Amino acid sequence: MSTDTFQQIDLWDTDFCHEIIKIGILEPAKEARLQEQGEKAAIRSATGYGLDPHKHPNIAIPLVDEAVSNHWGFKLYADSHVLSSLDVIKYAPGDHYKPHTDWGGSVGDRKISATIQLSSPDEYEGGDVLLYDGPEPWTIDKKQGSATFFPSWTLHEVKPITKGERWALVCFFCGPAFT
Repeated sequence: MSTDTFQQIDLWDTDFCHEIIKIGILEPAKEARLQEQGEKAAIRSATGYGLDPHKHPNIAIPLVDEAVSNHWGFKLYADSHVLSSLDVIKYAPGDHYKPHTDWGGSVGDRKISATIQLSSPDEYEGGDVLLYDGPEPWTIDKKQGSATFFPSWTLHEVKPITKGERWALVCFFCGPAFT
């Protein structure tokens, strides 16, 4: 499914999704937790494993190819700065990411965000990814290997996981300032 707000494609097969998770957990785990100052409730709760895009071209190149051909016509950098990061993210029970955007401030050159479903939808409950382009959100496809690309300014969230683990790959494509 695709809309003016996002593009969804079937990108990888089940075996490759499992391979990415295995590659990810070889990296040091980092707590992916954000909290409002003075607040007790977390904005984000998850575990992240950063991958160097230059060391994993079999992961990075298909993503860059899709981002460069984006239907929004966004200009992206034509060098190694196009893909700012590759992060394998594990959401366990209770983990979530409240409504947010991926653009602005210190990350103002982000143009396109992508999330790729690495888990099978029968491996977890909850964890819906919602994209907002109006009063009613879109729920993205949970099919393993599906990739969703959207403008980084799009409001989105990950609902809490209630059972199992949800694994995803997230990345951001950068370009010159909008004019």
